[in-house]
Amino acid sequence: MSIESDGSTPPSPQALVNELLEAWTELSEKQRYILIERHNGRTLEQIGEELGVTRERVRQLQNKAKTKYVSELASYGPKFRNWAQSLQVSSDVYDLSSLASKFGTESAGFVMLSIAFDSLGWKVQKKGSPWFIKDPQHTKKLIRNLSPDEPIRESEWEQNVADSGLPKAFIRHLIEEGELDVERFCGYIIRHKHSRLDRAYVFLLAHGPAQPEQIAAALGETTARNIDAFMARQKVFTKVFPSGNWALSELTEVRYKRAIDAVIDILHEHGPLTRKQLYDFMARIYPVSKSRIHQCLTDYRIGTMPDNKIWLVENGAERKKEDQPAKPPHISVSGNIVGIMKVVDREVLRGSGLMDSRWISWKLGLHATPMRKTFISHDRLPELTVTRAGANTQISTIREAASIRGLAKNCSCVILLDIANLTWDLRHTCTDESKCKAKT
Repeated sequence: MSIESDGSTPPSPQALVNELLEAWTELSEKQRYILIERHNGRTLEQIGEELGVTRERVRQLQNKAKTKYVSELASYGPKFRNWAQSLQVSSDVYDLSSLASKFGTESAGFVMLSIAFDSLGWKVQKKGSPWFIKDPQHTKKLIRNLSPDEPIRESEWEQNVADSGLPKAFIRHLIEEGELDVERFCGYIIRHKHSRLDRAYVFLLAHGPAQPEQIAAALGETTARNIDAFMARQKVFTKVFPSGNWALSELTEVRYKRAIDAVIDILHEHGPLTRKQLYDFMARIYPVSKSRIHQCLTDYRIGTMPDNKIWLVENGAERKKEDQPAKPPHISVSGNIVGIMKVVDREVLRGSGLMDSRWISWKLGLHATPMRKTFISHDRLPELTVTRAGANTQISTIREAASIRGLAKNCSCVILLDIANLTWDLRHTCTDESKCKAKT
């Protein structure tokens, strides 16, 4: 049996199936069995144990079967390397499912088609996938181009899909498998992995500035406080005062992005002020808590006048010498060495910075905001930065140092700061070895 083609009338899919089946019968039953079982996900070891041979022997039999099958196909009707054209494949990708269903068993059909397409230079999209790709690198580039880096309208997305030339069924497959990171929301295509960010972006784009409660409701969340904190961490959003609405940064001009900017501007405009006067002015243009304003007053540009009014250092105000705060019990001092006891918790392991007592800033001479000191290590640890953060002290992440020291969750440790030499170390201090999971 052979399929004859004059180059203008390609063989029918059924004729191609018949040819694949005829070549299949030339393989031994054991060869066919190995190819099908491998397609179904069984390992070389599993098949070898069943057949009483080594995994290497199974691999040899599998490769020999593929080579023989390709050789049998090449001996039949149409020229072997014209098969892609015979199948009338107009795209860079092809779904074998429709052809595989024409065989006696779908698994056998997939095996035959997979071997044939692979010999033609096509590659399976991924193991177990029915989709074969003519040019994997080109197709990957097309898929990357379809992955948005921000929300886009569905109409624009559909046009991009059409321009790519990739079948819609293939696009649906990629989305279902999570290989194309998109989902639909309110007429837009957004990124699934950044769904919260993109949904908030689309809502503000459609409705304009809104309160955290409105945004939370639109996103199906119940806590506006979490939304408020989340949006404060994203550069694409800006909080507009005094309304307290969130808006898109690219569409909104705001006078102040930080409380300290508002405080400095008020002092420039109105001169020396009492605390109450400053609170009143802030309430009108940038309403924040009194404690937040108090943090701003630790800024190096702000001091006090002889009558205790607040004004700018550049205009003659003096910074008041900071009183020594109480030293917490988890901090100890020996000469120039400061020891800070810590526990390796979830926040440490995720790389968060550490907030601690203002006493540390005072001891290091960090009497204004922002001020910082950097400590180095002579024992492979990364640099550690200690920063005055308002009424607190912020210590940079110790995650990498904890990993180098082999510390595990719930381990006790101490951060040692050498104030004189600006060096630091991290020591393991667990006392109960039976409960400690540190790597030694």
